[in-house]
Order: sequence, then structure tokens, then C-alpha cells
Amino acid sequence: MKYFLMSTLFNKEIAADFGLVEKDGRFFRESDNSEWVKCQLYDYGWGDENGFYKLPLGDFYELINIVLTGEKEDSFGAASIIMNRYNDELKDFLLELMNQSPSKKSKELLFKTFKLKWGTNRTAKNGMNIQEILKEAQDWEKIKEFYSK
Repeated sequence: MKYFLMSTLFNKEIAADFGLVEKDGRFFRESDNSEWVKCQLYDYGWGDENGFYKLPLGDFYELINIVLTGEKEDSFGAASIIMNRYNDELKDFLLELMNQSPSKKSKELLFKTFKLKWGTNRTAKNGMNIQEILKEAQDWEKIKEFYSK
């Protein structure tokens, strides 16, 4: 099942490019009458790709399952939603998974898909004190080290 439609190198832009039709400001795939929402998706390094996600959009656990088991377009689409909306949940998931001895394949997939090689602190927020920010940074550094091996 398709959950995401995404351009590659910005080769698609409007709904029709993705096989969707627009009706009253909403987007549908006529073959199954599913509704889709326009959004910016995964950044492969040259900017966020154009795309759509299918309604209803799943929660964090549904999205992480798509990342781990879906085909490329769905996997990277789900990852982009997670990185934009669920960084706290992602950090907790990655830390917890470290204790479960994930396969090398899963570690490599997560490392690549979530761009963990930089150890970026994605969970620092306005209002945190320096100790909280440093703790978050240390957690992301641990994640980077674990998933890079």
C-alpha cells in the first residue's frame, strides 16, 4: 500500500504529476478515492522534495514501521514526517532499540534514513537550560556512535 508520493530531484510538482486530481482544494487518487495532503518531504541533500501523504497519517509507531518495512518512497516519506514532528519519540525509540540488539541491516537503514552521522541534537528546545541541552546532545551522540557501527 502506498502512503507517500514523492518527487526525486524535483521531477514532480503539481498534483497531476503524482497521479492525483484536485477537487475543492483537496487531493484525491481516483483509482481508490483516497485523499492526500500536499507537503514537503525528504531532503536528500538538495532541499525538501515535493510530495503528498495519504490520509489518515499514522502515528509515530505506524510511521517507524513504514520506515523499517516499506519501499523506498514510503520509507523516506515516513522518515521525513518523523524528523519534522516526532524527534522526541525518535530519540526514545533509537535509545530503546539499542538495548534490543538490532540487526546490522536495521542499524544501517536507521543510520542512513535519519541522517545520524552528524549526531545532530534534534530535541533541544527553547526554554531548556544548558544541562538539559547537553544531556540531549549526549543522547544523540550515543545514538550516532551506536548506529554507525
